[in-house]
Amino acid sequence: MRIVDSDEPTSGLDATSSLSLIKALRATAKQGITVAAVLHQPRYEMFCLFHDVLLLGKGGFTVYLGPAVKAKEYFESLGFIFPDAVNPADYLMDIIGGEAEHPTDPTLTSAELPAKWEADTQFNSANAAEGSAAASPVPSSAGGEELLDARNRSLQRCIPGTFALAI
Repeated sequence: MRIVDSDEPTSGLDATSSLSLIKALRATAKQGITVAAVLHQPRYEMFCLFHDVLLLGKGGFTVYLGPAVKAKEYFESLGFIFPDAVNPADYLMDIIGGEAEHPTDPTLTSAELPAKWEADTQFNSANAAEGSAAASPVPSSAGGEELLDARNRSLQRCIPGTFALAI
């Protein structure tokens, strides 16, 4: 399997150029090459172009791994409400970083998100059935090198041509 791993390919680019680059990387994935990228603060249009996203919480623990278009749905299933005038990708970072409080459960903090993800067998099973990289979620107890190994195993399980994002 061929993998292109790109660390912050849009740094220093304006939003239009960034979108063009992400579309080119997705076109590369359509040719059967797995593309993995790390992006910070992608606009939602770019975020949704990725097949899978890996969202890491504090300490590098997985809080979501699966289809980009289902990330918002997953956090909504936890009871988070996304404001209308806010970029959902940015709000995901607010939730994960502990800047967005849960509207009805003050005990659900960003520190609880890795355990919620690990325990959510229904969402993980649905992703696994669809062939997502989420078929093997990174354990929340993993540390440094173990996290990298788990990320690499997830990428290796991606269907060739997958366009994956870690933010």
